[in-house]
Amino acid sequence: QQQQQQQEEEEETPVVAGLIVLWAIVDQIEIGNVFVSKAHRRKGVGTLMVESSIKEAKATGFEKMFLEVRESNRAARALYSKLGFIEIGMRPNYYDGLEAAVLMELKLA
Repeated sequence: QQQQQQQEEEEETPVVAGLIVLWAIVDQIEIGNVFVSKAHRRKGVGTLMVESSIKEAKATGFEKMFLEVRESNRAARALYSKLGFIEIGMRPNYYDGLEAAVLMELKLA
């Protein structure tokens, strides 16, 4: 009975699958962070969050969306490219003074 109660409590416990942080600057919106929990990676959670953010940004009238991503993060860069972002520049030594950031832009309007 105790094991059954514990299982029921675990099933009711909310789980954070992912989060996205955005901020608006005049007519632009920037993705500050995208996080997907290990248990939910490779299941479309990141894609869904970014796609939803793009849709909302367009509906709200923003013209451009920007982000920075680690140069070594090939999976994220591929996802952003698939969603229409283009690489527009680099920030050398951006992450801990060791790794470059790739700047990416998506035109919304």
